[in-house]
Amino acid sequence: MSSFGYRGKVLHVDLIAQQAWIEEPDDRLKYPERFAAIVPIASGGDPEKACALKDIPVWAFHGAKDDVVLPEESEEMVKALKACGGDVRFTLYPDAYHDSWTQTYDNPELYEWLLRHTLTESPEG
Repeated sequence: MSSFGYRGKVLHVDLIAQQAWIEEPDDRLKYPERFAAIVPIASGGDPEKACALKDIPVWAFHGAKDDVVLPEESEEMVKALKACGGDVRFTLYPDAYHDSWTQTYDNPELYEWLLRHTLTESPEG
């Protein structure tokens, strides 16, 4: 293990982002201990499975004008995760459509937030 510690991060956009939340088969559901943080962008998921992520910090992003994946899908996941005590943040860009990843990836705070989250050891031991 490096002196920086093990960092397991997941950033996903659009349809792939559905898996950042959790849709089986999915490593975040099967092996949540392998991920230090996840960043779903413009996505939704199954709120009934949200509690599987309660121990993984989540920062979700969505465009308020998204008509491809409705922002309510992210909002439902955030609400479900908060209900089971999850560590979750949500940013809704008021003027963004489906492309909310451009603003997200341009946000230096995101990278600072990601780097604050580490796993104490590699999932392989």
